[in-house]
Amino acid sequence: MNLFVPSQVTWDHEGNDIKVEQATSYPESDTTTLHVTPTASAVFNLKFRVPEWCQGASVEINGSKQEVICKPGTWATLGRRWNAGDLVKLRLPMSPRFVPIDKQHPDRVAVVVGPVVLVRETESSMVAGERDPSKWILPSREPLEYRAPSQPPRFVPFYRVGAGTSYGMYFDLQT
Repeated sequence: MNLFVPSQVTWDHEGNDIKVEQATSYPESDTTTLHVTPTASAVFNLKFRVPEWCQGASVEINGSKQEVICKPGTWATLGRRWNAGDLVKLRLPMSPRFVPIDKQHPDRVAVVVGPVVLVRETESSMVAGERDPSKWILPSREPLEYRAPSQPPRFVPFYRVGAGTSYGMYFDLQT
C-alpha cells in the first residue's frame, strides 16, 4: 500500500480471493486502518510505505502492537497467516517541519506537517523562534491547524484556503 486514502483491493492469491479495505481520514488523522478479508486463511506479506518524513510509525494487528521495522523512506512488511476479519492499524506520526524551497535558499521555507503544506492566512512574514518548528508551532483544536503563540495568525492546510484569500506559504527564517 502506498497511498493512504479510503480504498479497497481484491486479488487472487493462489486461488484465494484476498480483500483489503482501507478506512482513514489521513492526513487529518495520523492513522489508517486496513480490514483484511481472505476467502480462506492464507499466508502472505502485506507491505506499506513509510513516508520519508515519518518518525515513529507503528503497527497494531487486532489490537496487539507489532514489532515491525518502520524505517522512514522504505517499505514495511507484515508477513503472517491472515484470517477474515484481521484488522491492521497503522500510525504515521506527523509533526511540523521546515522544508526549504531549494538548496540555494535553505532559509526560505514552507511549514509542512506530514504531506501537507501549511499557510498563514493574510500573512507572509514570520520570525522563527528556533529552527525546529515542532517546538514553537503548537497544534490547535482543528486537525492540521497550528498556531505560534506570539505570532498570529494561525497556520492552516493550503487546501483549506478559499479563493481570493491572501496567504503566505514561504517564509524567510530569521532566528
